[in-house]
Amino acid sequence: MPSGGHWCVEVEKPSAPARSPSAVSAATSGQTIHICAETYTLGATVSTAAKDLTFEGDSSTNTIVDGRGARRLFYSASNDLTFVGLTLRNGSATSSGGAVSAWN
Repeated sequence: MPSGGHWCVEVEKPSAPARSPSAVSAATSGQTIHICAETYTLGATVSTAAKDLTFEGDSSTNTIVDGRGARRLFYSASNDLTFVGLTLRNGSATSSGGAVSAWN
């Protein structure tokens, strides 16, 4: 159960907020998902469906989400995604937004 509407993603190995899909699935619109300090290499795009979410890292220097130039990092069917204290890098897409694509 989240405390104060926040979910924490703790990952033993830097493999992604790929464990974050469970946090994204469990979170409701308006909640914050805290991503612990680490460099995460995504194996797949994180999709938030139509939820308005905040992704909050410890700081932009030590919480990094990396797509390795192979994929978009985040996709949402909502226009309200917020990123705080994160570095998003090396996202890739053939159209609209290599780091983030949000459609409403």
